Amino acid sequence: MADLDALKKNWQVLDESLQKTQIIQKEQIKKITMEKIQTTFEAWRKKSRFSLIAGIAITLFFTIQWFLQGYVWQAVSYFSIMLVLIVLSLLERKEMKSYNIYSLSTSKLLEKVENLQLRKQRENLLAIPIIGFMIFIITSVSDFKIFTLVAFIVACTIAFVFGYIRMHRNFSNLRRNIRELKDLQEESE
Repeated sequence: MADLDALKKNWQVLDESLQKTQIIQKEQIKKITMEKIQTTFEAWRKKSRFSLIAGIAITLFFTIQWFLQGYVWQAVSYFSIMLVLIVLSLLERKEMKSYNIYSLSTSKLLEKVENLQLRKQRENLLAIPIIGFMIFIITSVSDFKIFTLVAFIVACTIAFVFGYIRMHRNFSNLRRNIRELKDLQEESE
């Protein structure tokens, strides 16, 4: 009987140890998942910063070039369009900085990510008329060359395709990681 009691105690100790180990493992998995989400947002912010700096540099270059060549309305139109895009990019960066994943619930974080994805899709639709207007501006320059137009269209197409693929991959990863985190939190409750 004493052996049975000792065996029961050992079994309980092992069971408690196993439960503690499982809790620690779940917490480590939660931490790793949170770090994945944070890393995705950080990478997005860095790419956004690069795009913003490149956009400002290109905008200033073409605006100054066209203005000095006497194409004032083209320069002003181009600068105005790019200024709106830069402001939208700055607003997006400001919003993404407010995404502190450690202070938001998973459902709220998932909601913010889905709202961000909808806004990005709307921005992609907005790009179509903007590109059309840019083509109009390029073709209105008197010494317009077809090569410039073709290069612009190819660059826009490549940027749009790569941007869409990257955006889709980022949102898929974010949603998957947030749902995984939500499942882990529900299991521990």
